[in-house]
Amino acid sequence: MPCTQTGSLDGDRILGLEEDIEEVQANALKLTQMLCAMCKRCEEYGVPIPKKVSPWWRKHKAQDRKAKP
Repeated sequence: MPCTQTGSLDGDRILGLEEDIEEVQANALKLTQMLCAMCKRCEEYGVPIPKKVSPWWRKHKAQDRKAKP
C-alpha cells in the first residue's frame, strides 16, 4: 500500500479538504431544504417567520420563482 493516496502529502491534504468541502456543501443543501420546508409550513398555517429568517426567506422564494419555468 502506498504511503499517500495521491502520490504526495500535499496532494492528500488537498484531497481531504475537497472532501470536507463536498460534505459541507451537502449539509448546507440539506439544511436549506429543511428551512425552506419549515418556512412554507409556517406560511400555510399563518405562523410568523422569525425576523432573523425573514430576509433569507424572501430571497429564497424569489430565487425559487425564477428557477421555475
